[in-house]
Amino acid sequence: MSSPFKVHTLNNGLQLEFFDQSNRYFGDYHRVKIVVRCQIALRPEWLAASPGPLDSDQLRAQLGDCVTFERSLEQMGVASAQLETVKNSLIDGFLKATAGYLGSEGFPGRFIFQQWQTRSQRPQRFRPFS
Repeated sequence: MSSPFKVHTLNNGLQLEFFDQSNRYFGDYHRVKIVVRCQIALRPEWLAASPGPLDSDQLRAQLGDCVTFERSLEQMGVASAQLETVKNSLIDGFLKATAGYLGSEGFPGRFIFQQWQTRSQRPQRFRPFS
């Protein structure tokens, strides 16, 4: 992915990066697609605030050094003259709806815990015969 066209810093220090993946699909009409991404490092203070017990070494082995929060914002049928207005509207709406939650002190720990639970409960795709 290319570099973000906008970066927003939340109250807890996390940075939301906005990537434009819009494209023209017919005549003067565009599909506006903005990918919102946030890298959350496995910092000790966030692990201590998680809802369940987490072992730092186990987490790093399973998740790596950070986990990624990612959402996609889309709108179809946007005329060329309205592209910037729609992009700003999508970003403002997303921030208005989620900045309080994503910017809370407990969000990073909860998100890391949720990612760990999701990945540790996945069934193995290949099980060799023994």
